[in-house]
Amino acid sequence: ISAYFAGMAAALLPYGPASDRFGRRGPVLFGLAVYVGAALGAAFVESFEAMLALRFIQGVGAASTRVIAVSMVRDRFGGRQMAETMSLIFMVFMVIPVVAPSIGQVMLFVGDWRFIYIAMGAIGAVISAWAALRMPETLRPEDRRPFTLASIGRAFATVLTNRFSLF
Repeated sequence: ISAYFAGMAAALLPYGPASDRFGRRGPVLFGLAVYVGAALGAAFVESFEAMLALRFIQGVGAASTRVIAVSMVRDRFGGRQMAETMSLIFMVFMVIPVVAPSIGQVMLFVGDWRFIYIAMGAIGAVISAWAALRMPETLRPEDRRPFTLASIGRAFATVLTNRFSLF
Protein backbone atom coordinates (compact mmCIF):
# COMPACT_ATOMS: atom_id res chain seq x y z
CA ILE A 1 0.00 0.00 0.00
CA SER A 2 2.83 2.40 0.83
CA ALA A 3 4.33 1.86 -2.63
CA TYR A 4 0.97 2.74 -4.16
CA PHE A 5 0.77 5.91 -2.06
CA ALA A 6 4.36 6.75 -2.97
CA GLY A 7 3.53 6.44 -6.66
CA MET A 8 0.49 8.68 -6.27
CA ALA A 9 2.50 11.22 -4.30
CA ALA A 10 5.34 11.18 -6.81
CA ALA A 11 2.91 12.27 -9.49
CA LEU A 12 1.27 14.96 -7.36
CA LEU A 13 4.15 16.54 -5.43
CA PRO A 14 6.75 18.92 -6.80
CA TYR A 15 9.79 16.92 -5.62
CA GLY A 16 11.36 17.21 -9.07
CA PRO A 17 11.02 21.00 -9.36
CA ALA A 18 12.01 21.45 -5.70
CA SER A 19 15.15 19.38 -6.21
CA ASP A 20 15.94 21.39 -9.35
CA ARG A 21 15.74 24.58 -7.30
CA PHE A 22 17.16 23.65 -3.89
CA GLY A 23 19.46 20.78 -4.83
CA ARG A 24 18.91 17.06 -4.44
CA ARG A 25 20.11 16.54 -0.89
CA GLY A 26 17.68 18.78 1.01
CA PRO A 27 14.43 17.53 -0.58
CA VAL A 28 15.42 13.87 -0.27
CA LEU A 29 16.36 14.34 3.40
CA PHE A 30 13.05 16.14 3.95
CA GLY A 31 11.17 13.26 2.34
CA LEU A 32 13.03 10.72 4.46
CA ALA A 33 12.21 12.68 7.61
CA VAL A 34 8.52 12.71 6.64
CA TYR A 35 8.69 8.95 6.01
CA VAL A 36 10.32 8.21 9.37
CA GLY A 37 7.93 10.46 11.30
CA ALA A 38 4.86 8.98 9.66
CA ALA A 39 6.07 5.39 10.15
CA LEU A 40 6.70 5.94 13.84
CA GLY A 41 3.42 7.81 14.19
CA ALA A 42 1.52 4.92 12.57
CA ALA A 43 2.94 2.57 15.21
CA PHE A 44 1.26 4.47 18.01
CA VAL A 45 -2.11 5.64 16.67
CA GLU A 46 -5.33 4.35 18.12
CA SER A 47 -7.65 4.57 15.10
CA PHE A 48 -7.60 2.89 11.72
CA GLU A 49 -8.37 6.20 9.98
CA ALA A 50 -5.37 7.87 11.59
CA MET A 51 -3.17 4.96 10.56
CA LEU A 52 -4.35 5.26 6.95
CA ALA A 53 -3.66 9.01 6.98
CA LEU A 54 -0.17 8.41 8.33
CA ARG A 55 0.44 5.70 5.73
CA PHE A 56 -0.50 8.20 3.04
CA ILE A 57 1.93 10.72 4.55
CA GLN A 58 4.56 7.98 4.71
CA GLY A 59 4.05 7.37 0.99
CA VAL A 60 4.45 11.11 0.36
CA GLY A 61 7.80 11.00 2.13
CA ALA A 62 8.90 7.85 0.32
CA ALA A 63 8.10 9.48 -3.04
CA SER A 64 11.08 11.81 -2.64
CA THR A 65 13.53 8.93 -2.96
CA ARG A 66 11.81 7.55 -6.04
CA VAL A 67 11.77 10.88 -7.85
CA ILE A 68 15.12 12.33 -6.81
CA ALA A 69 17.19 9.12 -7.21
CA VAL A 70 16.85 9.39 -10.98
CA SER A 71 18.01 13.01 -10.95
CA MET A 72 20.98 12.22 -8.72
CA VAL A 73 22.16 9.47 -11.03
CA ARG A 74 21.74 11.75 -14.05
CA ASP A 75 23.79 14.44 -12.25
CA ARG A 76 26.70 12.10 -11.54
CA PHE A 77 26.89 9.63 -14.41
CA GLY A 78 26.54 9.41 -18.14
CA GLY A 79 26.33 6.76 -20.82
CA ARG A 80 26.88 3.14 -19.85
CA GLN A 81 27.64 3.90 -16.20
CA MET A 82 24.34 5.79 -15.89
CA ALA A 83 22.45 2.90 -17.49
CA GLU A 84 24.03 0.36 -15.14
CA THR A 85 23.29 2.48 -12.06
CA MET A 86 19.70 3.14 -13.16
CA SER A 87 19.17 -0.59 -13.74
CA LEU A 88 20.32 -1.31 -10.20
CA ILE A 89 18.07 1.40 -8.74
CA PHE A 90 15.02 0.22 -10.69
CA MET A 91 15.73 -3.36 -9.65
CA VAL A 92 15.69 -2.33 -5.99
CA PHE A 93 12.47 -0.33 -6.44
CA MET A 94 10.87 -3.36 -8.10
CA VAL A 95 12.13 -6.07 -5.71
CA ILE A 96 11.33 -4.36 -2.40
CA PRO A 97 7.52 -4.40 -2.86
CA VAL A 98 7.75 -8.10 -3.75
CA VAL A 99 9.73 -9.17 -0.67
CA ALA A 100 8.25 -6.66 1.81
CA PRO A 101 5.15 -8.78 2.67
CA SER A 102 7.38 -11.75 3.52
CA ILE A 103 9.58 -9.57 5.71
CA GLY A 104 6.45 -8.20 7.39
CA GLN A 105 5.21 -11.74 8.04
CA VAL A 106 8.51 -12.65 9.72
CA MET A 107 8.26 -9.50 11.84
CA LEU A 108 4.78 -10.59 12.99
CA PHE A 109 6.38 -13.73 14.44
CA VAL A 110 8.58 -11.46 16.60
CA GLY A 111 6.08 -8.78 17.59
CA ASP A 112 2.67 -7.31 16.85
CA TRP A 113 1.66 -5.11 13.92
CA ARG A 114 3.16 -2.02 15.59
CA PHE A 115 6.60 -3.62 15.39
CA ILE A 116 6.45 -3.42 11.58
CA TYR A 117 6.00 0.37 11.68
CA ILE A 118 8.69 0.79 14.32
CA ALA A 119 11.06 -1.27 12.14
CA MET A 120 10.19 0.81 9.06
CA GLY A 121 10.85 3.98 11.04
CA ALA A 122 14.14 2.62 12.40
CA ILE A 123 15.34 1.49 8.96
CA GLY A 124 14.30 4.85 7.52
CA ALA A 125 16.20 6.64 10.30
CA VAL A 126 19.35 4.63 9.56
CA ILE A 127 19.06 5.41 5.84
CA SER A 128 18.43 9.08 6.69
CA ALA A 129 21.50 9.23 8.91
CA TRP A 130 23.62 7.59 6.23
CA ALA A 131 22.31 10.01 3.61
CA ALA A 132 22.89 13.02 5.86
CA LEU A 133 26.46 11.96 6.59
CA ARG A 134 27.58 10.43 3.30
CA MET A 135 25.42 11.64 0.43
CA PRO A 136 26.89 14.63 -1.36
CA GLU A 137 24.91 17.30 -3.18
CA THR A 138 24.90 16.29 -6.83
CA LEU A 139 23.30 19.36 -8.44
CA ARG A 140 25.82 22.04 -9.26
CA PRO A 141 24.78 25.56 -8.20
CA GLU A 142 24.90 26.83 -11.79
CA ASP A 143 22.39 24.14 -12.87
CA ARG A 144 19.68 25.16 -10.39
CA ARG A 145 16.37 26.37 -11.80
CA PRO A 146 13.86 28.83 -10.39
CA PHE A 147 10.88 27.38 -8.53
CA THR A 148 8.16 29.23 -10.41
CA LEU A 149 5.06 28.10 -12.27
CA ALA A 150 6.57 29.35 -15.53
CA SER A 151 9.75 27.32 -15.01
CA ILE A 152 7.79 24.21 -14.06
CA GLY A 153 5.53 24.69 -17.08
CA ARG A 154 8.53 24.97 -19.42
CA ALA A 155 9.99 21.79 -17.95
CA PHE A 156 6.69 19.92 -18.50
CA ALA A 157 6.53 21.26 -22.05
CA THR A 158 10.04 19.98 -22.70
CA VAL A 159 9.11 16.51 -21.49
CA LEU A 160 5.81 16.43 -23.38
CA THR A 161 7.42 17.52 -26.66
CA ASN A 162 10.30 15.04 -26.42
CA ARG A 163 9.33 11.88 -28.26
CA PHE A 164 11.78 9.74 -26.26
CA SER A 165 10.04 10.62 -23.01
CA LEU A 166 6.59 9.88 -24.42
CA PHE A 167 7.29 6.50 -26.02
